Amino acid sequence: MAASAHGRMFDRDLVDAAMSARKEVSATGNITRDLVLEMIEYLAKNFARKDQIGLFISPAQKTAMLKISEFTQAQIFGNAVIPSGTIGSVYGVPVIEAPILADAEFFMADKDGLAYALQKAPAYDEQKAIEYGAGAMKRTLDQLYGVKALQIDTATAPSGKSALIIGYNDGV
Repeated sequence: MAASAHGRMFDRDLVDAAMSARKEVSATGNITRDLVLEMIEYLAKNFARKDQIGLFISPAQKTAMLKISEFTQAQIFGNAVIPSGTIGSVYGVPVIEAPILADAEFFMADKDGLAYALQKAPAYDEQKAIEYGAGAMKRTLDQLYGVKALQIDTATAPSGKSALIIGYNDGV
């Protein structure tokens, strides 16, 4: 349980870093074909590496995306779409469903737009817990980490934003 909670906390911190440094897309609401193309164009103009880009969407945005015929109907777009109804890739960009995102959140980023660092190894400690009975122990496992958005305030990015992250958050 604790390891799972640590993982969710790490995911939340990574998403928070991305969402605070993102350039906002031009429209609001659910993800659309035009917003996907806008995000791809923004990253391409900022020299993002096509093989390092990912589109991160909430479960609610996955539902919205699966209602867009260009993403699900092979007769419209060919074999590169999502003919099975499961998220795969869109216009060559891998799509990752991230349950940690709020319903109205999605973003596209190049791997070089975010960084994280972990301490050398997880730290483990224990102490007696006699309040729980003879021989009882309290144990903890912890790992320190940090996350940060990169490529902030480059010549091609809006002030205070990353050139390699673009997305939408209805709550901001």
